[in-house]
Amino acid sequence: MNNARWIYENLRLSKQEVDSLSKATKTHGKVEVIFCSHVEWKLAILAKMMFDAGFLVTVIGNNPSTCDPLCIQYLSNNGVKTYDTSKVQRKELDLFLSSCKEIETAHFIFDDGGHIVTLCKKINQAICCTEFTQTGVLRIVKHNELNVPVFNLNSSFTKEVIGNLYGCGISALCGFQLATNLSIAGKRILVIGYGNVGKSVANSFRGANGSVSIFDIDQSKTTLANLDGFSIKNLKEGLKTSDIVITCTGAENVINSLNIQEALNDLIICNMGHDYKEINFVDLKENLEVDYEDANLTKFMVNSKSIFLLKNGEPINLSAGIGFPIDIIDYSFAAALKVWRHSIEVKYVPGFYEYPDNLVNEFLSLKGEKC
Repeated sequence: MNNARWIYENLRLSKQEVDSLSKATKTHGKVEVIFCSHVEWKLAILAKMMFDAGFLVTVIGNNPSTCDPLCIQYLSNNGVKTYDTSKVQRKELDLFLSSCKEIETAHFIFDDGGHIVTLCKKINQAICCTEFTQTGVLRIVKHNELNVPVFNLNSSFTKEVIGNLYGCGISALCGFQLATNLSIAGKRILVIGYGNVGKSVANSFRGANGSVSIFDIDQSKTTLANLDGFSIKNLKEGLKTSDIVITCTGAENVINSLNIQEALNDLIICNMGHDYKEINFVDLKENLEVDYEDANLTKFMVNSKSIFLLKNGEPINLSAGIGFPIDIIDYSFAAALKVWRHSIEVKYVPGFYEYPDNLVNEFLSLKGEKC
């Protein structure tokens, strides 16, 4: 098991906010909380922390490849209700999630990918929901009706800046090395997408002595990348001249069986965006020759060249690694809890809201930081 006590000791902001939310809800009877997210140890310890504070907690895996059965077992053994999705087929995931009866009675929801909020007709008495990712935000805004206040945690300073800039790169590098046991030094890396996630990944791989290039369809992003000292390539050129390609866009079908045709021999591809569809794994399997496949990688043959895809295109930092550092994810966990408590006081009407900046300033000042 991961070091639960060490994680608990370093989720300091989260512990403060759990205590604060507990005090704010002490007259509400049993308060129900749902976490629908990647089930790894930091989330497990937060869920256990809330359970110990008197909340009724349900943890639901939002991704079969990042639902750790050991975390599920730990939570179940400690009284937390869990839904293990590690054996659920991708195409059956939303149907499986819709069967979770706790959705109907939850008061607070931590959503990671828009899975629960898009089942909004089943949410009956939620006070507040937070969405952690851009992918989830895009799913949610497509819905014309929301019957719960939903806050864009992804746009908060804690997630968009602290989380993405200081959590994505180091965790992607960790995941890549755990998946491949290869060094980065001297390798040519193409990072696709230069938002804060791509920027973090590019800097971390450059820090490991890789030669990093950037491709982004947004000219302003490529200008920033150039000013940051990275070379700029178009996608075709990047695929032909890179040893490693990492997608960081949040979009779908970024890598597919057509644009991969001219890729360099022995190219390694992985994804750091939330959506596994950034790399079109289904298309690759249907239209390319599969030479070898296991839980870690798939080897495709393309025009007599070997192309290696890590973890079926799932987020490399979680499917192969251990996710954000504890003290980085702590900021986002605390921000979610903070806005939950805020929603008790303000009583928002159903709808989609950007994260209130003043709430971030409150708990950062408690830690002696200013933003």
